[in-house]
Amino acid sequence: MHPVWREWRLLTPGLGIIHSMSHAFGGTFHIAHGRVNSLLLEAVMEYNANLGGKAIDRVCERYARLASLLHLPGTDRP
Repeated sequence: MHPVWREWRLLTPGLGIIHSMSHAFGGTFHIAHGRVNSLLLEAVMEYNANLGGKAIDRVCERYARLASLLHLPGTDRP
């Protein structure tokens, strides 16, 4: 992947931190994008769960929707 393309991807809003970081790590260390996503997922979810203010509401809504789509049991907010 051309370096300019990688930088553009990092600056594209709406991708989310895991997607942006996966592009950067994958391009730098030649690791598949999906593999990097899976390696970073737990840490990014923990980071997102500790956000404050209005951001936590949005994070909780998105994780609840994901849990519903995957038929996982719900949990209370952190």
